[in-house]
Amino acid sequence: MLTFDQRYFKLARADYSKSKTTLRLHFVVQGTYTPQIPKHEKVVTKQILDYVAPHTVAVEFEYEAGNFASSPGNTAQPVEVSDALAQLNQYANNLPATQKVNKALPVHDVTYWLGLPIKSRPVQMKYLRVSPELQVTAGTIHFMKKREYKRVVDGAEVTKQYFTFMLDDGTTRLQCVHFPSDKTKAKFETLVDKTAVVVIGVHDKNNRGDLNFRVSGVALCDLG
Repeated sequence: MLTFDQRYFKLARADYSKSKTTLRLHFVVQGTYTPQIPKHEKVVTKQILDYVAPHTVAVEFEYEAGNFASSPGNTAQPVEVSDALAQLNQYANNLPATQKVNKALPVHDVTYWLGLPIKSRPVQMKYLRVSPELQVTAGTIHFMKKREYKRVVDGAEVTKQYFTFMLDDGTTRLQCVHFPSDKTKAKFETLVDKTAVVVIGVHDKNNRGDLNFRVSGVALCDLG
């Protein structure tokens, strides 16, 4: 597992705290200092973190001066890297088991409808983040309503339309809103309750501070 260059220092022990959040690596260094140590620390840290992923641990380094017993007449005991690796394996094996959570929603026969194209799989609503970034989810439409608001365009007040609806993925409901363009308004009006859709948009707070999903694209689909 640890394949770093051991010409300058060797791993002697791998100790971990009872809380299993800190991993302390002990090295025997050839001489008192070598400029290669910082570079090797970075390499070893990455290998350790990749090995124990997805768990988060802090990696600490300790050094002691010593010889590697690699030259004739050297009576120092060589460092057994295999012992340290066995300790590291014990550390990894004692980590609590983790289960990968499947956040995706099962959808079939996805057909583009309007707005932004949807290129990623929809996630369950309970896993959506409150974020200005685009996200994708899916569900069945309920309580579709057409509403109006006023805005000033070129100095004149005009009335604009928008849509609100509830999206249900079977376990969670999500309040959605869509502001159509003049070209897409008529098409969006044909969406009715109990229609299954995949939507892409932003899950964030509106100007009033209410949390909703601002829909920017819709695809028709089959759920389940």
